Amino acid sequence: MDSKLARLILGIVVLALNAPLALASTTEYTDVSSFDAAVLPPSNYNFEGIAPAGFSSSGDATVGGATFTTNVSSNNEFVLDGGAGFGNYNASFFSGQSANGVDPSEVVCRLSGTTAIGFTYGDYSDLGGTPFTVTLSSGDSFVLNTPLNPGYDTGFVGFVSDAPITSVTFADNGSGFDVINFSESSRPTPVPEPGTLALITTGLLGTALLGRRRRMTVEAGRLDLRRR
Repeated sequence: MDSKLARLILGIVVLALNAPLALASTTEYTDVSSFDAAVLPPSNYNFEGIAPAGFSSSGDATVGGATFTTNVSSNNEFVLDGGAGFGNYNASFFSGQSANGVDPSEVVCRLSGTTAIGFTYGDYSDLGGTPFTVTLSSGDSFVLNTPLNPGYDTGFVGFVSDAPITSVTFADNGSGFDVINFSESSRPTPVPEPGTLALITTGLLGTALLGRRRRMTVEAGRLDLRRR
C-alpha cells in the first residue's frame, strides 16, 4: 500500500470517528391528535386509584414509571382522584399553596427517558388563563396558558425529541397547577449510530481502493502498449 493511499485511509477513519452527531431537536404539539400521529402508539396513564374517589392524598406520585413531585418546599402537593364535585377532571396531580402568588408552583415529572411525552393539564379551582412555563431536561422551554374555564376545560401539550426526555417541569406564578394525565411513547431517532459511521467508513475505503485499482489497471495497459 503506497503512502498516499495510507494517508487517505487514515484521514477517512479519523473523520468518521470524529464526525459530529446530529443535534437533538424538539417539536411541541398542542393538539393530541397531531401528537398521536407523530409517535408510535403511546401508553396512556392517569392518577386513578392513588386516592379514593372524591378524596385527596398528599405526597409524591409514581405512575407508569414516571415520578411526579414539587420543587418548592412551601407548596402543598396532592393527588386528587376523580369523582363527584371535581368537574370533568379525572384524577390529577397538582401543586399549590395557601395564597395565590406566594411562590411559583412547580410540578416535576421525572422518568427514565422517552423521546415522546404528552400531558393533559388545567386548573382545578384557580383562575383560568394562568400563564405557565414547561421546561424539558434538554433546557428547551415553552410558554402556555391554562384553560379559561377552570375545573372543566383542559389543554394538551406534547413533545417529540431526538434525545431522551428525562424530566419535564411545569412552573406557574404561584396560583396552582394541575396535571391530569399523560402519555409516553418512543420513536426511532435519526442520530447516526456507531454502526452507521462504520458503514460510511467502509464505503469510503472501498471507493478509495476501487479508484486505486483502476489507476493501476490503466497504468499497466499503457506499459504493455509501450512494450509492443
